[in-house]
Amino acid sequence: VLHYVVPRGRLFRGCSALNACRELLPPDRAGLGKPLGLAFEMLQGYVVIIDDLVDVAELRRGLPAWHTLPGVGLHAVNDAFLVHTAMNKVLHRYFRTEPSYVRLFELFNEAIFYGIIAQNYECHNGCTGEGRFDAFDHAMHAAQARFKISHYSFYSPLAAAMHLAGLSDSGRQGVLWGVAQDIGMLFTVQDDYSDCYEPESLSGKTRCDIRNGKCTWLVVEAKRRANDKQRALLKENYGVDDAEKVAAVMELYAELGMEEAIQDWMRSEYSRISEVIRRQRDLPPEALLYILDAIRQPLLRVEEPLP
Repeated sequence: VLHYVVPRGRLFRGCSALNACRELLPPDRAGLGKPLGLAFEMLQGYVVIIDDLVDVAELRRGLPAWHTLPGVGLHAVNDAFLVHTAMNKVLHRYFRTEPSYVRLFELFNEAIFYGIIAQNYECHNGCTGEGRFDAFDHAMHAAQARFKISHYSFYSPLAAAMHLAGLSDSGRQGVLWGVAQDIGMLFTVQDDYSDCYEPESLSGKTRCDIRNGKCTWLVVEAKRRANDKQRALLKENYGVDDAEKVAAVMELYAELGMEEAIQDWMRSEYSRISEVIRRQRDLPPEALLYILDAIRQPLLRVEEPLP
């Protein structure tokens, strides 16, 4: 399970921690970035297994989701805890003598807590069953991004390196949290775009968001732009695992110009966040720029060039 789940994807969480350690720590301690990065990729692996189980997802990163493999099924629940405890073993082995050891454990536990809150949002705010399609709005979508992505993907890896470097003051951590929320929102919207518009060979997914009734930037913005008739059509077809209904949602998205709208939003946000990073003086700039560049790569596939 560790070999199948952990070393996949773009690995930017682990690489972010590694780069931040190289930037902030003296050469004789910079090697701590490797086990720290591994721990964050284990955290990601734990989240991936649980997320795919809850979503009943068939694919992850272009491969069968772990729980779909022969002989796994619901045993994936225990496997997820295995990955989680392995993460704790890495932290204990490499960081137990560090003055920031307690802070690191608190940070990882907080990241998991935020992720659980986000999963709760998705489970109970989806539009299927007893869900609340009528309540979908940009505030709900932003809250999901903040809890599910911003904290453990963008804030935690840099915050951990800063703790190791003795930069734990609330001022710097607060600035980092603000930037991380912006990057997390960009990443979340990019993921919404990928699920809907990129071919399965690139996204590794098959329009799960529409079938599963997720609160995405696309459906929220489509609701905002739609007239009463279009909004009723969207509500009728969204969140149903049926190819014809998914096609109806995609047709409505095309009618409302959603693909162009989401591309424009991503370009604008990338430019704005780049400027924010260039202006700030409290955080490791190279590590932040690495993160933003990792986010930027999939955006290069849109037709118009980015600034």
